[in-house]
Amino acid sequence: RGWNRLEKTWLSLVGLWRSPYGGVLWTLAFILSVNVAVILYVYMAPPLEGGLLNWMGDDSVPTTPLPTISPTPDRLYMTCGYPGVTITQPRAGDVVGDLFSVYGMVNTPAMWSYRIQISFLGEVFSVAAQPSQWVEVRAAPRNQSIPEPAVVDDLLTEQPVNLQGQRVGYYVLRLTVTLRSGVTVEPCDVVIRR
Repeated sequence: RGWNRLEKTWLSLVGLWRSPYGGVLWTLAFILSVNVAVILYVYMAPPLEGGLLNWMGDDSVPTTPLPTISPTPDRLYMTCGYPGVTITQPRAGDVVGDLFSVYGMVNTPAMWSYRIQISFLGEVFSVAAQPSQWVEVRAAPRNQSIPEPAVVDDLLTEQPVNLQGQRVGYYVLRLTVTLRSGVTVEPCDVVIRR
């Protein structure tokens, strides 16, 4: 069946494992196995709380419950009360043109991803205004396997926000952060005018 051709190779491999270097080969095989297991674990279960990051002593994963978004009805979150999550430009009340960039900060422990959305509030602003329909300006990366890096006083969007052809009036920009545990923290809203 052709197995005789492999006899020399087989004897060489067996001889190598039985040589004085056999211990080194076993050690390298063990290290390779551990690395593959860690990579597979991180790839298959990245956002689980209490997972590998806690095992390695990362105390940045929060253990207390965090404020979450109220599902209904939607309202404005203009206080930006979650630390390290804020939009710095445009500022509340700024008049923007058809194209504008969004600057801010997303620098919070255990962050997994962030996104930016925009919604039309109306031609006249009211404190009780409720966003009607959100349009995604910057989404979280697809097929994400590692946490996004922090952003400090820099661009939050890759492309400028485009309001060409949209109604004149008040808009709300929303910055939302999702943590590694899967919890979405209270968003930061900025009302602007076009």
